[in-house]
Amino acid sequence: MKINSPLPIARLTITLALAALPGHLIHATPFATCLTNNGNGTVSFRLTQTTGTNDLVAVIAGTTTNFMQLPSGDPNQVLNRGLITTTNIGIGPSATFRVRIKHTGSGIISSNGPSIAFNSPRGISVNNRANSPYFGWVYVANASTAATGQGAGMYAFSPDLADILGQGNVNAAKTGGYPFIGGGASPYHTAVAPDDSVLVMDWTDAQGNLIAMTPTLDSFSYVLKQFDTNSGLAATPVGTNNNHGSVISAFIVGSGSNLKLYTMDEDYQTDPAAASVAELNSAWE
Repeated sequence: MKINSPLPIARLTITLALAALPGHLIHATPFATCLTNNGNGTVSFRLTQTTGTNDLVAVIAGTTTNFMQLPSGDPNQVLNRGLITTTNIGIGPSATFRVRIKHTGSGIISSNGPSIAFNSPRGISVNNRANSPYFGWVYVANASTAATGQGAGMYAFSPDLADILGQGNVNAAKTGGYPFIGGGASPYHTAVAPDDSVLVMDWTDAQGNLIAMTPTLDSFSYVLKQFDTNSGLAATPVGTNNNHGSVISAFIVGSGSNLKLYTMDEDYQTDPAAASVAELNSAWE
């Protein structure tokens, strides 16, 4: 994805409606992701949480259904959260398959995922493209170094919240080569783009950039032009050499010629050289 050439930016007027959330927890059905045909007659997938005794789990390949769990009262029959690999089910190496999980009865599905502590989490995003190999991956932007070892940068987790990239709990934050400076604002918010890249905002006056990292957080590119600090800080006025200020949040929709980027910018104004403050914290397309 590349949108880093200077583009005309139009101001939007957006009305945000907030809906009141109910005062009770919402329980989700376990689901399978990271579906993989291993090419040796077996398949594997990840369960987001341990199933319950009332759950049915089936692997369906063509017209053949292979049951991995049937509803019963036996807690020893449940499937544990994490990576699941079947025995040889005779599936061809290039055949497709799907996993069906169904909860039966009236029992409540209780969450049994782990809790992951961060000292300075500023953004969290999830890949919700079902056809993506990264479907369900969770990304966390941590904005300062902790005494416990967490660093300023990005962390990735599989849908079952496993340490999918082997980052551990030491100072192993992923930067992709971008110079995050921490301070509670770098990195800041994050979002997943339609091409699976991970948008990361730098909400500092010293840098103020919007970047896109690969799904595995190994490298980055500038989505908007790299902020030209020769014009000063990423604060009003940002100067005519820049097409953004400190980006608070951003997301991308569409693809190809219909690709659109929306940002919330703390500092940019229609006249980027104007010192008068009139359009702070505005939305842009």
